[in-house]
Amino acid sequence: MTGKSPKPPPGTGVNGGKLWRDVLDAYELEEHELALLREAVRTVDQLDDLHSIASREGLVVSGPHGWKPHPAVVEARQLRIVLARVLAALRLPAGDEDDQVVRRPQRGSWNDYSDDYEEESLEEVLAILRKPPAAVTAPLLSVADVADSLVEKLPELARDAMKLHQLCYLVQAHHLGRTAVPAFGERIIASSRGPLIEALAKSMHGVWSKGGDAPMVEKEESISVVVDRVIRDYGPWPSHQLQELIQNQFPWIQAREGLGPYTDPGHVISPALMREYFAFQESLPRDGDVFGLR
Repeated sequence: MTGKSPKPPPGTGVNGGKLWRDVLDAYELEEHELALLREAVRTVDQLDDLHSIASREGLVVSGPHGWKPHPAVVEARQLRIVLARVLAALRLPAGDEDDQVVRRPQRGSWNDYSDDYEEESLEEVLAILRKPPAAVTAPLLSVADVADSLVEKLPELARDAMKLHQLCYLVQAHHLGRTAVPAFGERIIASSRGPLIEALAKSMHGVWSKGGDAPMVEKEESISVVVDRVIRDYGPWPSHQLQELIQNQFPWIQAREGLGPYTDPGHVISPALMREYFAFQESLPRDGDVFGLR
C-alpha cells in the first residue's frame, strides 16, 4: 500500500503484530476497516495471554462440585468466536484470489446472512462483535423432530419416556459443544427424575406417537451426525445409568443447586453452561474416539 503504514494498537504482541503486518502488507484498508483489524489484533493477543494462563495453571480447576474448565479456557472459546466474526466482517479475499488492492465481498460476508442485506455501520458491526455469543439462536428443528429421529433409530424409545428425554438432552448438549448452537429451541429442565423437556412431555402419553419430522434431522448434517453418535454411544445404556452420568455433569449440578433431591420443578439447564462444558469435553484427548465426533 502507498503512504505511511498505520501503527498497530499500543501494546500489540507478537502474533497480533504479525496479523497487523500481514494484512496491511497485502491490502489497503479504509479507516472503518482498520478499526476492525485493531479489534482482531487485540483478540489474537488476548487469546495468546489466555493460552499462557491455561498452559501454566491447567485446563481444569477444582470447584465445590468437582472439576470444571479453567475460566481462561472458557473465555478463550468465546474470543475465538469473536475473532472469527471480526475476520469475516473484514471480507478479505481467499488466498487464491487475484492479488488486488480492491477487495470484493466473499462467501461468508455479512450479506450472505440476509437477502435484504444493507451495509451496517462500524458501530453496529462492533456492537455485534462485542456481544457474548448467544447459546440459543432461531433453530430450524424442534425437539419433536429430534425425538422422531431417535425413535426411528431406536424403536424401544417410544415406550421409554425417561430415556427419550435423556437422549434428547444429550443430543442438545453435544451439538452445543460441537457447534456452539442448539439442535432445538425448547428448554430443558433439571427435574428430580431427570432431564425434562416440557414440549416433549406434553406430546407423550405413555407412548411416543410421531409428532415431528425425522427427515428434517437428516437434512441437517451436524445434527444428524450427533443423533447417530448419541444412539451409538448411549443407546445401549439403561436410563438409570444415563441419569447417573447426567447428574454428575456440571450443567446439571448447577441447575439443581439449592434444591432438595426431590424438589420440583427444577431450574432450566443453562444452554451456555451446556455449550461450555461439552465443548471442553470435546476438546479432551479420547482413547478410541469415545464420542466419535472428531
